[in-house]
Amino acid sequence: MKTIFYFPQKKIVKLFSNNKNIFFFDNQGLYKIQKRERINIKIDTTLGQKILQDKNFNEIIKDISDWGPVWSRFVDRGDQYELYKRQILIKSLHLINFIKKNNIKLIIMYTYISHNIQSLMFDLICKHSNTKQIFFFHANQLPGNKENLLVPILQKNNFKNRKFLNIKLSNYSFREFLLEKKKYIENKANEKISSFKTYYKEYFYSRSFILSLAKSIIYYSYANIRKFIIKSYNVNFYYMDIMNYSVITHIKQMAQQQKSISFYRKNTKTFNSFNNKYLMIASHTQPEAASYPQGQEWNNHIDMILELRKKGYNDKILYKEHATNFNYYDHGIQHGRKGSNRSEEYYKNILSLNSIFLPENFNIFHTSSLENILPITISGSIAIERSIAGYKTIYFGYPWWAGLPGTIHINEIKNLSNIKKYILHDKQISVSAINYLCKMLDNKTIVNSVNMHAIDNDINADNKHFANKIKEIIKKVT
Repeated sequence: MKTIFYFPQKKIVKLFSNNKNIFFFDNQGLYKIQKRERINIKIDTTLGQKILQDKNFNEIIKDISDWGPVWSRFVDRGDQYELYKRQILIKSLHLINFIKKNNIKLIIMYTYISHNIQSLMFDLICKHSNTKQIFFFHANQLPGNKENLLVPILQKNNFKNRKFLNIKLSNYSFREFLLEKKKYIENKANEKISSFKTYYKEYFYSRSFILSLAKSIIYYSYANIRKFIIKSYNVNFYYMDIMNYSVITHIKQMAQQQKSISFYRKNTKTFNSFNNKYLMIASHTQPEAASYPQGQEWNNHIDMILELRKKGYNDKILYKEHATNFNYYDHGIQHGRKGSNRSEEYYKNILSLNSIFLPENFNIFHTSSLENILPITISGSIAIERSIAGYKTIYFGYPWWAGLPGTIHINEIKNLSNIKKYILHDKQISVSAINYLCKMLDNKTIVNSVNMHAIDNDINADNKHFANKIKEIIKKVT
């Protein structure tokens, strides 16, 4: 069966070149590799009545509009959004037509989840062409795991209908890591402050506004000049040229982030008074896939707080900002564009809803925190860690670990006027959570020899072995 690799790594292109059943897609569009040369695929742009007959254009535009958080993350010029949406609609119809004519049954994505405009467009295309997708969960999404392993995820029709592919690909088990993680969490019980470290590389200037601003101006000015030169020589180089920010917008967003950080720190309180049980918003890195698309309709903490109030919780709500939201510029992602989700007004709205800001280094795994606080997350790894340790967590989104013992979706809760019943330690939760994760992930891993997720491989891995596993997956799915 024919397959499209979406934005494949160079190693993948090399491994699957000259295969008549494989197409590749990148910024320049669809192509094949023949005799080591790129052969661009001309896509038929004729949209006859047959391809349009069963399409509900209003429904498709609504789907595209629902990507709101991603629009603000990747696209400048809000006055052009409605025009961009129609551009996406037309290109989606072109690719749906191509997929049907060429009998494409599977699209293999380069990452864990669609999180930018083009990848979400492919989700849309697959939904309306009944094409399956394979994504790859990386083991570092288990907090603290350093193994460079991938686990394939099958998605049919839409984001909410995805599951780990049930096929044995290895003999690797996560149990030993999870048991070690449990011990690690238990050892943090007496630490006064958190020693959180990001799984990606920070620069020495990541938290410096001035140095990060200077780096962003240099980086994005060069990127925009390079793009201008490329387009002047080849106007068709970019298949869909809407994902960009002006340098001025980067500067504005950093300035807004800096102002919001100053406001947050000024209003932070040392919270040691546990005369009651409290809910705590464990904030997310934003903008990021963990809040959208994994949060779907629940991608904003203000909406979540209002829902908690609606369900009868009347006491103070603790709010702990995610440590990486204090970073301006990081390795791999460059300027994180936190200013699209954080501002002084955002924090003022949080405070107006009877909330308290906790210090960024507040230890949520300290004994007093575990005994008195019930965290709320969209899809964060805090829920995994607490379940492993035997504690409960409320979540709002649609994470890969949905249904994990110890976690409770907000839709399952009718009333939050009494939260004491949720703040209890239960050893069985720990046992069940570890078993649940092992059942979900064990024996389904592939060594990441091709540097997927932009993670460099530091072991001697066999690329041919990787290719054989991918072929096995294609055969199983199609």
